[in-house]
Amino acid sequence: MAPQNSRTSVGLYRRAVEAEAGDFADRLYAGMAQHHCLRTRLLNGYGGLAKLTKEVGGPVPVLFTAHSVPTRTVEAPAADADAGKRMWPGQGVDPYAEEARHTAELVAARVPEIPRWWFAFQSQGASGGPWLGPSVEETLDRIAPRA
Repeated sequence: MAPQNSRTSVGLYRRAVEAEAGDFADRLYAGMAQHHCLRTRLLNGYGGLAKLTKEVGGPVPVLFTAHSVPTRTVEAPAADADAGKRMWPGQGVDPYAEEARHTAELVAARVPEIPRWWFAFQSQGASGGPWLGPSVEETLDRIAPRA
């Protein structure tokens, strides 16, 4: 359901599935099937990239997005305070942001029709503290003169 791994999403699924089945596949983001589906959706969904290119009279840049999460939820947990509560195996930083960006890179590499592309996080909430970025709004402001 969530191909990129995160303590805040996949970590919750992992606990529930392992409690019932004892096994959990957590490395879905790098699967070729997922990249093929995303590539197909990009080329054919919502009229398709070729149709958009024809309508605007030239190549169409692409902005890939992933749902943002508060940065505190993807930072490495404090060793002592969260050791018994950890919902993510291993040590270190939650891989969600890196995997989301890497997915965009892999899909873009498989779609030569994309002249330029960017990556941003969407749907930042109003809770206190910073969220993963850059946001879609920041990215659009930055690229608008060039796109």
